[in-house]
Amino acid sequence: MLPVILISGWATRADSLFPLGDDLSQTASVHTVSLHDLPGLIKTDGDDDRVSQYASGLLSYIQNLKGRCIVAGWSTGAIVALETAAYYQNQIAGIVMINGTARFCTDRSYEFGRPEVIPRAMSQALSIAGHTVLTGFFTDVFSPFVPDGDEISKSVEAALGIDVKELKAGLKYLREVDLRDRLKNIAVPTVIIHGREDAIVPLGAGQYLADNIAGSEYVIFDSVGHDLPLRYPGKVKGVIRRFIEHYFSEEDVAK
Repeated sequence: MLPVILISGWATRADSLFPLGDDLSQTASVHTVSLHDLPGLIKTDGDDDRVSQYASGLLSYIQNLKGRCIVAGWSTGAIVALETAAYYQNQIAGIVMINGTARFCTDRSYEFGRPEVIPRAMSQALSIAGHTVLTGFFTDVFSPFVPDGDEISKSVEAALGIDVKELKAGLKYLREVDLRDRLKNIAVPTVIIHGREDAIVPLGAGQYLADNIAGSEYVIFDSVGHDLPLRYPGKVKGVIRRFIEHYFSEEDVAK
């Protein structure tokens, strides 16, 4: 079956996307990986200093699969999928970007992000007030829903199990990453999926991707935010399944 690699977002483990992966398993061969595990997969030979440690790790993961694959990333995972495709398109059959963006932080020419001071302040506070930082983050992730305390607590506790140095590295990546100039290089099938109420990555970021990636498809879900693949894995699975059926042959899927 055509491999699909699912990549989680910042401060989340691979198992956060297991429900989505389970829903997809009848359509594709699913491989789920945490964003924070990607740097550990980098091969020592042939590292490319043009790309991040996350893209280098993803490339190594793809090469181990020994064939074409679709990369589906959520949030920061979507940025990594985009970055990898921008430099190594011969390794990737298609991209699925869920609540993704080409640039996380705003600047004078880009309004569809968050002020750079936000990830910087989060990074500075993680070592001394990690629980507070992560509670605030997951409150935004789940917005506009108001989850019970147990749902927030489980997410925070899972995130606290990730090395704080890696959490900070992820925030540094978000402060610095800017793939806007690379979008014109994306020539593989691409679908962009976004929650209209996203409080982390504004809806306009998804529209920017759709406007600048030739031939891409943009799918918006109403009344849901940044936790789209967690809250509605079945809906996201439906989009990915249609994407595979539209762009890839039955032979690709059956292999």
